[in-house]
Amino acid sequence: MEQVKVKLRNVERVIAKGDIEMYKNKGYALIDTKTDNNAKKADKGTPKVLDELHVPELKEIAKKLEIQGYSNLNRDELLAVIKAKQTENE
Repeated sequence: MEQVKVKLRNVERVIAKGDIEMYKNKGYALIDTKTDNNAKKADKGTPKVLDELHVPELKEIAKKLEIQGYSNLNRDELLAVIKAKQTENE
């Protein structure tokens, strides 16, 4: 049985691939650890799949990345600045 990793805040779980949807509905994000780059992001506490996160989780990531003015941004703006900051840090 194939297994995958999911993460919600600071909790990571290894689950059966068939259970992904159930965990996504609970707010978990899929972590792809097949490449070194993705593993590096997971170590920083930032899931690979940002598009699946809710605003409070995105704001938490923005705070950790020290993005100024993040509290006034909407979801789309948060996604854009977080992705830009991650690209900048690579």
